[in-house]
Amino acid sequence: MPLEGKGLGWRYGSGDWLFQSLNITVLPGEVVGLFGPSGSGKSTLGRLLAGYMPPMQGEVLVGGKRRSGHEHDAVQLIHQHPQLAVNPGWRMKRVLCEGWRPDDSTLAAMGVIPGWSDRFPGELSGGQLQRCCIVRALGPDTRYLIADEITAMLDAVSAVQIWHGLLRIAEERRIGLLVISHDQALLERICDRIVAEFH
Repeated sequence: MPLEGKGLGWRYGSGDWLFQSLNITVLPGEVVGLFGPSGSGKSTLGRLLAGYMPPMQGEVLVGGKRRSGHEHDAVQLIHQHPQLAVNPGWRMKRVLCEGWRPDDSTLAAMGVIPGWSDRFPGELSGGQLQRCCIVRALGPDTRYLIADEITAMLDAVSAVQIWHGLLRIAEERRIGLLVISHDQALLERICDRIVAEFH
């Protein structure tokens, strides 16, 4: 069941089109890089594919079926800034279990420590919080992950650890990954292929 964007177009207000007639496909178990400079529309494309908003042109298909706008299980979006993606008033055990109850192997693969459960998001580092956001997105119905600059704000060691864990889980579960980044070296290291529609 591929994730497909066909003839996608988007612009804000009456401004110039960020992109038009854009086609993109991610297959199960495939790691696809989306390369381009900041402000080129990469994150907007990610939001369209994840169903956060409908495209102005074209359509998004999952397994050949058009997304209704209410399906957020099969395609999950992980943001660059994890602190903006969680409720700051919830303890981490509630955040982690928002969509599913993570199993021990997933928690261990992403380096999530049991002692974090009773902490609030503001008590974790950016890397720790991002690990938790990734785990939260890896529910049993997830078939595709859109990773939008997920390690851009992190130190090199944390970034390597996060990608190591996420790529291993994606391979084991045949989850398709769309990796959005302006870091071409990163994409060349971890992706099967790179789409550079945003030059």
